[in-house]
Amino acid sequence: MLRASTILAAVLVMTAVGRDATAELLSSRPITVVIPFTPGASSDTLQRIVNKKVAENTGQTLVVESRPGGGGVVAAAVVKQAPPDGHTLFQGNAGTHAANASLYATLPYDPIKDFRPITLLWSFPQLLAVPFDSPAKSVTELVALAKSRPAGLSFASQGTGSAGHLLGEMFKLRTGANMVHVPYRGAAPAAIDLSAGRVDFFFVSYSSLLPFLQGGKVAPSR
Repeated sequence: MLRASTILAAVLVMTAVGRDATAELLSSRPITVVIPFTPGASSDTLQRIVNKKVAENTGQTLVVESRPGGGGVVAAAVVKQAPPDGHTLFQGNAGTHAANASLYATLPYDPIKDFRPITLLWSFPQLLAVPFDSPAKSVTELVALAKSRPAGLSFASQGTGSAGHLLGEMFKLRTGANMVHVPYRGAAPAAIDLSAGRVDFFFVSYSSLLPFLQGGKVAPSR
């Protein structure tokens, strides 16, 4: 099974934060954490766990705001335009701060100049999943199935430039089989279509797919 790590980082919007602004971080004013995916995605779930712990340890309120679309471009642009006072954070990832620079001719933000990294939050492997009733139960069978169909197979992703998209394209390149990319506005709607058999496979984090795995709607490819 192909595996890749998705690295997520909170990013502070623009310029240096002075001493006064830093002291204000632990105040009654909420901090908004903008994520580039839909509610229910692994990034959303894990961020809410982090927010809860921060609130318990410091009393600081953190609020999650989902801004899916454009492979993270929409969310990054929103955060870039926010006041640089330390109260708007961005949950960046390898797509928003690495892949997008190569995939798009122009971006409404500069991944390096417009943001300051704070910390690595987490990394996790990507699961290759298929509909539960798919005839392909292994990677070898999935490749054979793709080569047996003139139109090939379709694969879902969390959006253009996401880990699911890039892994799907790498899989296509390495196997030489015909595969069609179907981008979604996040893992949740993509998982729904995978479970319904509307797409043939999906590279996604385990936590994003957990309810569908537990419900017997999708299966991991071995």
